[in-house]
Amino acid sequence: MISEIRATLDEVLVERDLAVAVVACAGFDEPAQLVGGLRDSTVLVNLDGPVPELPAVADGVAVVVRTPADLFRIAGGTLTLPSSRRQVVHLVEAPAWWRPPLPFAAAGFATRALASLRIGRHGDSGWVVEAHFSAAVPAGWLLRSLTASPSAYREEPLVDLRSVNPIGFLAEPELGPVRLTVRDGAILDGATRVLALPRSGRLGESDIERLRPFHSVTVDWQDAEPLAAARLVAGLAAAGVPLHAPDVPAEQRALLGAALCELIGTVPRDPLEREEHSIRLRRTAMLAHAGITRLPSVSVLLATRRPDLVGFALAQIGDQRGVDVEIVVAGHGFDPAPLAGARVTTLECAGNVPLGAMLNLAAERASGEVLTKWDDDDWYSPDHLLDLSLAARYSGAELTGAPAELIYLEGPDVTVRHRWRTESRQDFVAGGTLFLPRTVFDAVGGFRPIPKTVDGELLRAVRQAGGQIYQAHGLGYVLRRGRPELHTWQENDDYFLDRAVSRWAGLRSASHASTWASSALDIAST
Repeated sequence: MISEIRATLDEVLVERDLAVAVVACAGFDEPAQLVGGLRDSTVLVNLDGPVPELPAVADGVAVVVRTPADLFRIAGGTLTLPSSRRQVVHLVEAPAWWRPPLPFAAAGFATRALASLRIGRHGDSGWVVEAHFSAAVPAGWLLRSLTASPSAYREEPLVDLRSVNPIGFLAEPELGPVRLTVRDGAILDGATRVLALPRSGRLGESDIERLRPFHSVTVDWQDAEPLAAARLVAGLAAAGVPLHAPDVPAEQRALLGAALCELIGTVPRDPLEREEHSIRLRRTAMLAHAGITRLPSVSVLLATRRPDLVGFALAQIGDQRGVDVEIVVAGHGFDPAPLAGARVTTLECAGNVPLGAMLNLAAERASGEVLTKWDDDDWYSPDHLLDLSLAARYSGAELTGAPAELIYLEGPDVTVRHRWRTESRQDFVAGGTLFLPRTVFDAVGGFRPIPKTVDGELLRAVRQAGGQIYQAHGLGYVLRRGRPELHTWQENDDYFLDRAVSRWAGLRSASHASTWASSALDIAST
């Protein structure tokens, strides 16, 4: 790390004849040790401490940040750095999934003054952005443009979801548990130091990525500073890192809240139960500590030709919690008008109307900020829409959904589990879980007015438009499979049985939603 930072500074500042230069660092406990000896004309600033008075204009400004989280933090504050014609931002540690730091185009003098811009990899995990301007431009402009939007939090939350989130969660880690000593920010695998965290407790993306291969983290509180310790534990929880942190000190308990403290008392050994624990943990931490004041309203599009299943579907939608939901029911060859109500809109379509056209008609009647598709015969947990809302927020993807990981086969009366790489950007999600903002839906032209493959065509349209698709966890949705000829995906039962990593007799849901909807759904919780 030190050699990479020194190389950046040597290239940009030290080897140039600059009368006044500023090097600003964030995310490092000892910046002076990282940058080494600088010329007398260069001012070193630790952005994590009191910032001295700086010159209004400098010949060169270099900002060195440890992780994207540190970049977001300083860009969203009130920091004032000098104006300069030559600027560089060095992001030292970023995980493989993180997008390159691309500045957005903004109107005004800074954009017009931009003469050249170079963005490139630096080392194994770093990025360097070097900008030249025809006139001196405030360095804060470049920082804010790289983060696309400043922080909108009135008070700094314990968790910044743009950097600390479940992306990259591993359902089957290769390594055992590790121990975190909060007092000095050391994470130990036995006697081996795996990771040293900043004293502030602010986690970066690369910190989380290094912990993914481990089964869990046991927290040793010792005499930790309360706010830093709470920030650290809340961040690990929001990232879905399974935590064993019993005997939470009183000050930290007050900051973390009773619900989160109760969850971190134990970590299951069973892989499926461990993942369920992670889902509960991340959901609780995000809602409590990520500064979320509201989630977008959701319109559920239910297109069905089976009136006998409408009540089954409406019961599950009605049990959704944590989100503002309205329902649009499109009856294919029957009139669902008797179901209309305060939050239920209905329409009747002729039997010869293609499914895609029917879904578009339902979307026209929807008023929610987000549209989601719902299949009438599948099972959904009460937190299905909440989890997708959170995933859309932290992933930034244009379309979010879940995989068909749990599948109930009616013929042999068995539930199987397939393995998917969840909490990652993918090209496909289950059609019954499509979740996208109205703006994205309209931009790609909605569903194609065809009778089959409407889900796949919408996904393809999003990809072709340059949008990203994010696949959240798969434990809140169970796909029902009847006779193959009744489905667009016409595989027989052997296809699903041969690819199963687990199977259970009868219908089984994930136990993290032990009351998955009402008891009338008859979903087993064990």
